[in-house]
Amino acid sequence: MQKGTKSRSQYDTHKPKELRRLYEPLAVLHELTMKGTTKPSILSTSTQGINIMQRRRNFVDAIAYLGAYKKGCEIAVAVERQPDGLIVRIAGTGDVDGTIVPFVNDLLRMLLDTLKLGNDEIMGDNKERILTCLSNFALDFAQEKVLAHYMKLLHHIAPVCLADMTAGLNEACRDSVDFKAWFQKNFYKNGAPLPLEHMKFLAKECFKVQQSGLINHLRKFTYQGHEHVTYFEKFYKQLRKLSLTIDMTSQLLASAISLRQDLANSLAAESIPSSPSLPIPLLPRKLTMEGIVNRMFSDPSARDDFLQKLQRTARPGLIQTLINYSQEVLTEVHPELLVINYFDTLSDSGFIDERDRYIGCAKPSCYLCHLFISYHPAGYSVINSSSKIPLNWRLPDISVKEGNAMARAKNQKSVLQQLIRTIRSKLEERVENEWILQTHRTESEAEWTLPTDDGTPNHSPQPSSPASTPSYPMTSTELRIPELDTSSDGTSSADKDSDQDEEDVIVFKGRCRF
Repeated sequence: MQKGTKSRSQYDTHKPKELRRLYEPLAVLHELTMKGTTKPSILSTSTQGINIMQRRRNFVDAIAYLGAYKKGCEIAVAVERQPDGLIVRIAGTGDVDGTIVPFVNDLLRMLLDTLKLGNDEIMGDNKERILTCLSNFALDFAQEKVLAHYMKLLHHIAPVCLADMTAGLNEACRDSVDFKAWFQKNFYKNGAPLPLEHMKFLAKECFKVQQSGLINHLRKFTYQGHEHVTYFEKFYKQLRKLSLTIDMTSQLLASAISLRQDLANSLAAESIPSSPSLPIPLLPRKLTMEGIVNRMFSDPSARDDFLQKLQRTARPGLIQTLINYSQEVLTEVHPELLVINYFDTLSDSGFIDERDRYIGCAKPSCYLCHLFISYHPAGYSVINSSSKIPLNWRLPDISVKEGNAMARAKNQKSVLQQLIRTIRSKLEERVENEWILQTHRTESEAEWTLPTDDGTPNHSPQPSSPASTPSYPMTSTELRIPELDTSSDGTSSADKDSDQDEEDVIVFKGRCRF
């Protein structure tokens, strides 16, 4: 597209400067946090015990996990109620139409055949046989995913843990003899790693050892102070992942039995179209530390204060990294937002339970998806989320031909402004905290400075006067959150000509300007 032309596609765009108000601080925050410590995950809202609502959640969670057939495959699932039955809507990465949807439809047919049996026929040994049949079918589909978990454990985690368990002389090491023997027997074939076709067998063995309690010996190595405690925690979790397909198949069967009435009519799976990959809306020539900060603050004193702290705390090469992002990163609409966007277009149908607009995901949502769901006016249920801050994220695409396009575009603009405020606030909080840590570290180093050779006594530095000491916030809630300036980019008049947004038309689908 030539400079100054507008998009001719069915999608419109937000103003480029509005997109940059989100993606510039987002890119900086991503770079500052991706190598740092992570925050605790955000758990989904509770449904008050095992009730019908929880069973419905368990049902879509199980389908989402079982449908993600390989590492890197991310899918989201929701159940749509239609007059003649239920549709399991699936969005995600990977081959959704050609691979995932056919598998889920076959799995659903097996479940429906099971539900035709009487209650007394789905008990005891009969239930175990049904579960074995379902698990075998699911494990055949999941072999690539199981293999990825196996290889990670075998090459990156197990060597460290097994060495500790062999070398130690304490009670934990003595009690782990049976576990080590089990591991050597089942994780190798003639001394070599297992091939793909052995993953079904391995998953079943891991499920058995989990039920027997033998896996719990690993917990004895997770006490505080152990050198490789994090490795043993990963060892335990990775073994659980190897058998998780069987666990989720059991969860699917149990929830389906509880949802007989819901599933009495037709039940089928259909896909939601994925989004195209599009360049991140960043302009290399605008990626300077001063320019980014100018567009974040309208107050000159706040701008200067933040710029000074960012320059001091940022890693070397930050701007070059952002420029690389602008040229390399492609964005996409994440699966859970594809599901939300689909349901937003509907007028004559909706979720199986409109009181709990829940979306099942193969893995926890990213932080930006969590914010989008939290800010969405339709009240979607909050799902399990991580602290991951990705750059390949974007708002859902809205076509002018789709239902409720005007209202959805208005809602999206509101969500975008809230995202901008939140990301700016998080970035300011991050920089402020880093600056405080660096300041305290510098003061501590100064207190331990060695005496000089000129004979002058070396005293610890006296505390600065209140007038010269920066005011440190006591908690993160006391950090100042800058007001969002939506009227301008905050640049001075001298810089205005070089920072005109009208000259830079970024085609970015999903940004409706209605």
